[in-house]
Amino acid sequence: MEVPQSQITTPTKFVHGLCTPPSEGKKKHSTIRQIVDLLIDISQGSFPSASPPFEVFRVEVTDFLEIKKRCEEQELDIYSENLRLDYDAFDSELVIYMIPSKVHEEVLWGVTSNLICWIEKLKTDHGKKAEFARKLRFAGQRDVKVKKFDADTLSSKSPDAQIKHIRAKYPGVVIEIAHREREEHATKKAKDYIGATNANVRAVLVIYTKPDARTMEAKFSIWRPQVNDGIIKAFQAVAGQVFRDADGKVVPNVELQLNLRDFANPTLVTKLLQDEDETFTLSGEELCEILEEAEASDGEECEEEVLKPDRSPSPVDKLSKDDRAKFQALENDAEKRAEAEDEDFPRPRSVPPSSTTPVRRTSLRVRKRNPQQDSQHSSSSD
Repeated sequence: MEVPQSQITTPTKFVHGLCTPPSEGKKKHSTIRQIVDLLIDISQGSFPSASPPFEVFRVEVTDFLEIKKRCEEQELDIYSENLRLDYDAFDSELVIYMIPSKVHEEVLWGVTSNLICWIEKLKTDHGKKAEFARKLRFAGQRDVKVKKFDADTLSSKSPDAQIKHIRAKYPGVVIEIAHREREEHATKKAKDYIGATNANVRAVLVIYTKPDARTMEAKFSIWRPQVNDGIIKAFQAVAGQVFRDADGKVVPNVELQLNLRDFANPTLVTKLLQDEDETFTLSGEELCEILEEAEASDGEECEEEVLKPDRSPSPVDKLSKDDRAKFQALENDAEKRAEAEDEDFPRPRSVPPSSTTPVRRTSLRVRKRNPQQDSQHSSSSD
């Protein structure tokens, strides 16, 4: 049934006024402040409850630079053990990675320490391999500046670890530890490292320490560049190789391998190594040992019993439940009177002391009494 047009009325005003949306400038400042506050919390070990391992924000380049500036002003370390930042200027996307677990850092240390020992051993030899190894540097979590599609669009990524030759612009090997991180997100990062550096990054190692909380499975992937018809693509040379199964057992005959030629771009490698190479290997057993030690990294307490001296009871400890209730009621009453009265008024009536209630100072401001007034008062009462 259609309603006649004459019966349709419009309200003269809205019951609740329409909210005026904040200006673009206010929204930007609010987002910047929100991100800086989040970075401060994470760097201090305070993580949002029930949060994913990362947060994604839409941030323009100028706003990202402002965020970094504010962090520097507050002496905030955005490369702390709890925090990683990736910024994609082309997509205006800022990803903040939160690392609340020690497992992440311990696994990273276990893998990189083995890698560094291997490099140090190569340095003691003679020849091209030794000379090449002496020029390798462990760059840690320093930003990797990359560009996508055009020279004016710069992005930055902070990998967990990177190893580069001192004559190379970009690291040759990048290491990422994905603890609770989605596999597709780690895949995107690996592709960005290779594609956005024009294949200067030669290998991206991603170790998934615990992809699923319901299983003990752990695995790793290695991404490498592939050039077809002048187009650079990243492909998985090793795709999700499981080294610990769902029951926590070592998977046999598994090896993680990186080549010495992976640590610099092909131009440098051809000049410095020519046709020589060396292989770094970590077995599945060694990877499991690293992971197990990381998972047990909370530390052990002293098992020896230590007798602690008894603490003498405080006056509060001696109060019974009834005493506490009476005392709390008196304190609440005193606070109410203090709020209701002004300093110029006479002081409040004194509360009759209770035999079971200890005397305690309150926040009331009491005037000093004049001794002459006291003597006059006592004489008049006599």
